[in-house]
Amino acid sequence: MKIGVIGAGRLGICLALLLEKAGYDVMVSDCRDDYVIGLNNRIIATNEPQVAEMLDDAKNFIAVLDNVEVIKNCDIIFTLVATPSLEDGSYDVSAKGCAGYEAHSPPLSTPQPQDHGAGAVKS
Repeated sequence: MKIGVIGAGRLGICLALLLEKAGYDVMVSDCRDDYVIGLNNRIIATNEPQVAEMLDDAKNFIAVLDNVEVIKNCDIIFTLVATPSLEDGSYDVSAKGCAGYEAHSPPLSTPQPQDHGAGAVKS
C-alpha cells in the first residue's frame, strides 16, 4: 500500500517518516523545490527529534513537487498544509487550494433530506 502526504512541513514530514518506518511506501509532496531535492538526498534541517535519522534510514520514501502525482499514485492520502489562525478566530485555509484536489475531486455538497413519503419510516 502506498501512502501519500501532501505537505511535507513540520507535521507532514514526521507523519510520512513514521508511516515509512511502520513499513509503508510513502510519497510526499511539497512546493519547495530545494526542500524536495534535499529530502530525496536524505538531507533535512530540523530540530524535530529523530527526523534526520529517520529520513536517513528511509528506504521506501520519495518526495515530489507535484501534488497530482501523489493523488494519482497513492492509495491513501493525508493533506497537511498550513491553516494559521486569523485575528477573528477563523482559519486561513487558502493553502488547501495548493493541494490539487479542486481539479481532481468532485465538489463537496451538503446532503439533502430525502422525501420518504407520508408515513414512511426512515431506516
